[in-house]
Amino acid sequence: MRKREKIRDLFFYLLVGFFTLAILSHAQSEIELRNVEPGFVEYGAFSLSNDGEIKLVGSVAGFEKWGQKTYFYGWILDADSRNVVWHMLDDREIRQNLDENDFIDIDKKLSLEAGNYEIYFTGGLGSGNIEIKGFKGLINKIFGKGQREYRRRYRDQLYLKVTGVSGGFSVVDKNYFADALTANSVASSIRTGDNKNIKLPFALSKETKLRVYALGEGSRDRVYDYGWIYNASTYEKVWQMTNRRSDFAGGAEKNIMFDDDITLPEGHYIAVYVTDDSHSFDEWNQLPPDDPQFWGITIWAATDADSKNIIPFDKNKIVKPFIEIIKVGDNEFKKQGFTLKKDMEILIHAFGEGYDKRRLSDYGWIVNADNGEKVWHMEKADIQYGGGAQKNRMVHEKIKLNKGNYIVFYSTDGSHSYNRWNAAPPFDPERWGITLWAAGKDDNNFITVFDPDDFQSEKVITQITRVRDNHFESKSFTIDKTQQVRIIAIGEGSEGRMYDYGWIENADTKTIIWEMTFRKTDHAGGAMKNRRFDGNITLSPGKYKLYYETDGSHSYRRWNATPPPNQEMYGITLMRVE
Repeated sequence: MRKREKIRDLFFYLLVGFFTLAILSHAQSEIELRNVEPGFVEYGAFSLSNDGEIKLVGSVAGFEKWGQKTYFYGWILDADSRNVVWHMLDDREIRQNLDENDFIDIDKKLSLEAGNYEIYFTGGLGSGNIEIKGFKGLINKIFGKGQREYRRRYRDQLYLKVTGVSGGFSVVDKNYFADALTANSVASSIRTGDNKNIKLPFALSKETKLRVYALGEGSRDRVYDYGWIYNASTYEKVWQMTNRRSDFAGGAEKNIMFDDDITLPEGHYIAVYVTDDSHSFDEWNQLPPDDPQFWGITIWAATDADSKNIIPFDKNKIVKPFIEIIKVGDNEFKKQGFTLKKDMEILIHAFGEGYDKRRLSDYGWIVNADNGEKVWHMEKADIQYGGGAQKNRMVHEKIKLNKGNYIVFYSTDGSHSYNRWNAAPPFDPERWGITLWAAGKDDNNFITVFDPDDFQSEKVITQITRVRDNHFESKSFTIDKTQQVRIIAIGEGSEGRMYDYGWIENADTKTIIWEMTFRKTDHAGGAMKNRRFDGNITLSPGKYKLYYETDGSHSYRRWNATPPPNQEMYGITLMRVE
């Protein structure tokens, strides 16, 4: 009796094992992709140990709406080269059937060489400018009765299944091949989602050829999801992904791709990849690219010899900026002084705001601290598009400054600044502001910084500056010998009258010997009512008094219109003329 029970139990376990093995074997010999929601991608991976054949079975769709097709379709990539080896919409027979029918069944065999492959299945808008955000919006558009009807009647019908017929077919984890490719990369960000700003440092010991593979989003002359590489010491861009330098990446027309070699000299670099708030690996608002997993940027050494030049990124070897006024918020006015102990070249990197390149709302400038003269202004520089919203502006240029004292300023208005964006931020939001580097390798040794509030030029005789509303200020001074005196006065005036202005009085005779009148002034920049006088007068030996008066509006840090560029000198300054 016990012997029969043992035989029966053994038979039962063998039977269970057989069916389990059969089920596992079956599971490992096919990939089925279904329950695909529009805007998303389902995918799998498999390999063929030998040349062989696979079978594709499924149901796909093409709905005619709004003058364009909405497709549910699939394709296969060579997982090593990332090239398409079969695409349903490139299959003439399938495409023709989709043009005539909403739903069609797929049942075909495909011969493939030994290798590694990925299969994808998706649903989304075919072409055109229509973009649907979210699953429910698209389903309502297509089917008219909403998401529930789609789930009940159509979702289970739409699928794609691949089965190995011959060639040693085996299923692999769906992320395995892409992850393996990036494992030996110099830098990589793949499967990149919305609202990302990714920085990837790398360093080269000598001139090196690199392969850059990047997928992103762009249309006309704008890019929205894209990458670039800059020198970590100089912030100079050495490569950038643009529409003109990119190829079509498959799917929607706005999917772009760069896949080529670039050569970079020895140095430390940062690869950056940024995305906006839509159309990414998180969710596609039009058809995805052919290689959706590689949405982002990946960099490899072009050859084995080049790979020997890849070295660890060493922060200690990065040239540090000597001025950083960054992460500037709304309604801020920031400044920093610096002294150059010799003539030198300076690198300027600045972000700002303005639809008109010559009238910016957020901007920076540099003045000579000894005489108040502007030596550089962002509005006069070579302004470029700064990424994100059209009004984001960027400057990256080199200027030459003579030995001396300088003050760098940065000013913002009441909107669109760091962490307070009212439109898409620039590609490097943390750098909103202005940054200065010494261009020469050892020039930082000849630069010192100072607090502008503590600075007093030796050329200044006296001054009344940073004057606020409803102020009446005066200062006494003495002239020992007849000399030329330079007057720099900034105030407010319109229609022939001055409202904020200054004058000089002889302290003994009480005679006004100079006064800031509207006719004597020129436009000071900013609002038209900002007025400026910059000229020389001759003063004889004696005692004098300097005055400045303001009304109840538009003064230092209380502006009711655009301030003058050199707002720190709002008031009046007397300087020696050499």
